[in-house]
Amino acid sequence: MPEYPLRHRPVRVQVCDGCCCGTDRKHPGVDHAAIRRRLALAAAGAGGSSRTVGCVDECSRSNIVIVRPAGIDADRVWIGGVLDDAVVEELCSWVAMGARTPPSPSLRPHVFDRATAEPAGPTLVEFRLG
Repeated sequence: MPEYPLRHRPVRVQVCDGCCCGTDRKHPGVDHAAIRRRLALAAAGAGGSSRTVGCVDECSRSNIVIVRPAGIDADRVWIGGVLDDAVVEELCSWVAMGARTPPSPSLRPHVFDRATAEPAGPTLVEFRLG
């Protein structure tokens, strides 16, 4: 992987594929592989990367995606309930732009503060860009 100056660090996406996220057992009828592919393409289109990770311990919000926006000191954004096509499309659009702005109003109900496990609400707890 190439080294990037901090100012140009690309977007990174982690998709939980642990004990219940990404499983037909918990979410039958959801094409989890297609969601992972779409997110990987969106991240790659922005010069970033995407990978699956094991359980991130947020099973009540299952189908978790963690986005580290491009740039310096960008906090990770935790997004839960990435299940339906509209949410996936909105998330992919945001990631494809490097996730350099706060998530759109339609995506915000899925954003949560991992530290408090509370919904982030209409405005994110903190969203810093470099």
